Amino acid sequence: MDMQTAASHSWTQYAAGPTSPLAAAEEGIRDTCDRVADAWSRGDAGALSAVLADDCDHVTLSRVRQVKRGRSALVDSWHRAFSRRGPTFSVRMSIAPNMLRLMREDIALIDGAFEYSEGIGAADIHQGRSSQAFSAVMTNDGHEWLVAALRVGPSTAAAKVVPCSDEVSS
Repeated sequence: MDMQTAASHSWTQYAAGPTSPLAAAEEGIRDTCDRVADAWSRGDAGALSAVLADDCDHVTLSRVRQVKRGRSALVDSWHRAFSRRGPTFSVRMSIAPNMLRLMREDIALIDGAFEYSEGIGAADIHQGRSSQAFSAVMTNDGHEWLVAALRVGPSTAAAKVVPCSDEVSS
């Protein structure tokens, strides 16, 4: 399958065989996403730094728009954020990628959501589950996929799951 045909797909299915450029990219991008979620959950700005391109940028798409340009600016911001975590901090992040578009074999666009567990958050404040939509441009430097640009939407509370009336026993 050529690159044009296999350029875009939903995350849950391969558009090509397991040895296609798209499948190889998906595997590397999943690894990078797992590393980001693990490092954020542990509050490890150094590990987050390792998955950022030198010239990366980060934009928060909310009423209070925040822009950070360059790896050091973003890592400094994470250091400050992680310093507000107390010893009981228990919120964990996972990444739910929804769509991958391979622009070239070394450039990809990813859309998804950062999902945060319920737990003790910054300043020892209990927080419920939440989600934050994102889009990222990732580049492959020949060895691994790095985040080159990240756009993050506002955090929203996760929907509560309520059983249907026929699922509730009397």
